[in-house]
Amino acid sequence: MLYGDASKAPVSERDWAALVEAIAAGDQRALHALYERTHRIVFTLMVRITGNREKAPGISCKLLATDTERNRVSMLVRLDPGTEYPPHLHAGVEELHLLHGELMIGDRKLLPGDYNRAESGSVDRRVWSETGCTCVLLTSCDDVIL
Repeated sequence: MLYGDASKAPVSERDWAALVEAIAAGDQRALHALYERTHRIVFTLMVRITGNREKAPGISCKLLATDTERNRVSMLVRLDPGTEYPPHLHAGVEELHLLHGELMIGDRKLLPGDYNRAESGSVDRRVWSETGCTCVLLTSCDDVIL
């Protein structure tokens, strides 16, 4: 992520550690610097998921890779037990591979090892996990939260 934008100079490990420490201490300027230094995709996705700039209750995401040419990301996504992912419209193909737990997408129950593909233009009205789950998600950054 540090080098997600080739137009920006690389950040030294020392500067990166100082930035992370400042964010952990609650420094809002450091948080803004992180946003400016890294690709804005993760921030944009979290705002879309939550409808605000706070963390999504019960949902955590770890960016694995970005494809800026296609405006897609791959992420490790965790849902806490009893968590619902907001209804959304797929702007592009979405691929999900469930690693742990159970995930319901509409009427379909996914178990570890299951794969789900959603086509561009399709809508997921209800996605939730009673048990909590972890999945790898490849998706468009342009999905629309309904």
